[in-house]
Amino acid sequence: MPASTIGVVDPDIAKADAVAREFGCRGFGSIEQLISTHSEVQAASVAVPTVHHLQVARVLMEAGIDVLIEKPLAGSLAEADELIALAQRLGRIAQVGHLERFNSAVTATRPLITQPMFFEVHRLSVFTPRSLDVDVVLDLMIHDLDIVLSFVNSPVTEIRA
Repeated sequence: MPASTIGVVDPDIAKADAVAREFGCRGFGSIEQLISTHSEVQAASVAVPTVHHLQVARVLMEAGIDVLIEKPLAGSLAEADELIALAQRLGRIAQVGHLERFNSAVTATRPLITQPMFFEVHRLSVFTPRSLDVDVVLDLMIHDLDIVLSFVNSPVTEIRA
């Protein structure tokens, strides 16, 4: 059976309903409401402010649902470690949303880079106030670091910023 979007959760039910209409699904005011009425949910995308990632992912994973967590994974190393331990203990998949690694320019470039020696990265974008709860390194530069690491087949030896 192909995957489909079952619902959108937002405490503001009007927002949940508006987004749900766009994707042809139902809006829910809480995760508990979604999972108590739809036991077929297998995976969920956690796209909430970073400070809530652990709390939301915990509820979902404890309900037997795998999670794709928007980056950054957590607001602190301790919370990231707790998320990882929780996923391992519950046997759930918890993946961080590093979507830029699948960007067509990145995938086309990967076979061309055979022995990289030096990377210089510039993030050129207009400011959007969508993610002000974490710093720019964790919000945006993390994509650049992930891409660079995907190009190199060795551990990091030095980073300068």
